[in-house]
Amino acid sequence: MFVPLTPLRCLHRAVDVFGSKIGVVSGDQQFTYAQFGERCQRLAAALVQLGVRQGDRVAYLSFNTHQLLEGYYGVVQARGIVMPLNVRLSEPELTAILKHSGAKMLLFESDFVPLVEKLRKNCPAVERWVTLDDKTPIADLTYEELMAQGHAERADIFSYDETSIAELFYTSGSTGTPKGVTLSHRTLYLHALDIGCLYRDLETMVDLHTIPMFHANGWGRPQASTMHGIKQVLVRRFEPAFVFGLIQEHKATDMCLVPTMANALLNAPDLSKWDLSSMRRVMIGGAASSPELEGDSILRVHRRLRPNRDSARVDVVAIERARLRLRCRTPEAPGDGRLDRPGSRRTRGGFRNARRAPRHADHRRGDRDGRSHHGRLF
Repeated sequence: MFVPLTPLRCLHRAVDVFGSKIGVVSGDQQFTYAQFGERCQRLAAALVQLGVRQGDRVAYLSFNTHQLLEGYYGVVQARGIVMPLNVRLSEPELTAILKHSGAKMLLFESDFVPLVEKLRKNCPAVERWVTLDDKTPIADLTYEELMAQGHAERADIFSYDETSIAELFYTSGSTGTPKGVTLSHRTLYLHALDIGCLYRDLETMVDLHTIPMFHANGWGRPQASTMHGIKQVLVRRFEPAFVFGLIQEHKATDMCLVPTMANALLNAPDLSKWDLSSMRRVMIGGAASSPELEGDSILRVHRRLRPNRDSARVDVVAIERARLRLRCRTPEAPGDGRLDRPGSRRTRGGFRNARRAPRHADHRRGDRDGRSHHGRLF
């Protein structure tokens, strides 16, 4: 029997195994996985009722919110293609993306109403404009009005083609005009399995969504954390004091950062005022790490985030564009905890890398300090 690989299976597992557990926290709202799953299914049904068909692009202009996370599953269940837009792009760039992609619907936060007014004039092919917040004249309907039109019904995963496109992202245009990148059902499911191999202590893990979900599939966390029933706390906009407050309030244990974000947190003037002792694991990627984050980065993060816990360590995983660098320290292995040899699948600290380096990657030898070169995770 052939069972299609689709991210919808991540959602189904969360609902079936962790239904009563708080799964998504967004601002002052929180949902169990059963409630989250129901909302995703209602969104899917509502989109179909509004005319979304297989392959139709459904765009989002939104920060990290539960509505965007619901779109990761609801749009896909409706057989559409979810297309989170980079909110930092200019109006001409977003106009070009909406026209090039052939987007059929745009869901947006109220922060972007002035921008959406211009987009609506320039993009007549977009049939529906939906506000994620309160009613506004520029929108055809609100998100909750849309949700009210749907009913919860579980998807039959056997009816999905795992090679069909589920997500579409556009680059930031740093090397020219933005370019579209598609991800299939199969790709997203396998990536979720891959990212899940990075997780540890799942029973107590709390994932802080610091990386914008419009960037590179949120680094795979929306699917991987859902699959494992992990509490996901959405960071709507990155600001050090706000991030510290969420870590303290929700006892967050894991988060992802780009180097500039990591430096902003480590150098925040009010860092010492917050209880950040719950943080256990930080993934750094998206760009080459700065010299400050190299070398003694683990000790530095440990001392700054957990100054009163001598027996624990904050693991830092630095993902660079051409290689994956790993260093882990644990109380059981007080040494460097470096990878034992180039290409090794396990560190002394117990970290497991589930994907081997591609042939073109420089993984035949490690750095002088013993770190191994692996291929990209993404």
